[in-house]
Amino acid sequence: MSEPIQYIIDNKNGIKNTLQIYRSVENVNKVVFCLPALGVRASYYLEMGLFFAQNGYHFATIDWRGNGKSSVRPSYDIDFGYKELIEDTNDALDVLIKKFPTHKVIIFGHSLGGQIGSLLLSKYPLKIHKLILIASCNVYYKGFGKSGLKVKWGAKIIPTISNVFGHFPGKKLGFGGREAQQVMKDWSFNALKGIYQPKNDPFDYEKAMKNCEKTITAISIKGDDMAPYDAVENLISKFKNSKNKKHIVFESNDPNIDKLNHFNWVKFPNLILEKLKTQLI
Repeated sequence: MSEPIQYIIDNKNGIKNTLQIYRSVENVNKVVFCLPALGVRASYYLEMGLFFAQNGYHFATIDWRGNGKSSVRPSYDIDFGYKELIEDTNDALDVLIKKFPTHKVIIFGHSLGGQIGSLLLSKYPLKIHKLILIASCNVYYKGFGKSGLKVKWGAKIIPTISNVFGHFPGKKLGFGGREAQQVMKDWSFNALKGIYQPKNDPFDYEKAMKNCEKTITAISIKGDDMAPYDAVENLISKFKNSKNKKHIVFESNDPNIDKLNHFNWVKFPNLILEKLKTQLI
């Protein structure tokens, strides 16, 4: 199988998206649900997904609202934030559970995907078996060391830029893609305050993360300045009652492989799967 099976997801307000699934031919009982980084299309992970499926894991992924196969694009008239990303992902999760009713779902979140995955897990813990974070962190500026001031000032400026353009022009600025105003405002709030409080969402995510007992595994990429070690720790430390937390620092010692970074690890699914085998149980 070289192409994933595609399922249309109907979100609120007539918005549609496409859940993409690689089914393993093996008799397995787990589904890896990959949530993308900011501005990254789900298609970026499909080669890795095929590799996972060929090695015994069902694999699913989906674009964020406003990106890739989503039916809308951010503008002055179309805005949404973390609240909607969480709701959309939960809709996709429900479809995935219906397709695999006897399987355990493992959230595999890259960067922003790990943050949204963390919030989703805290709100719907009974739907999710465990959470794996890769190059994902709490973007609170104090976790970025010497780069913290840059993150802080960026978080202060980003909402203004988003208001001016009606969206955040990430491709032009070298950070993310064409992002919704409120997504970036929620990101900036987290960067400045260190807590998760999506606009118009009354749910107490900070309390829920603290009380969540699920297994959390975080993978840092050594030298990744977009998700440094301390910032990753700031995210997983929110799961104070997790019965099993692990933070793995990942690097490749293979001279034939380019230095791993925030994004290119996806191109080496064999290394990732080898590192995660014990975590995917």
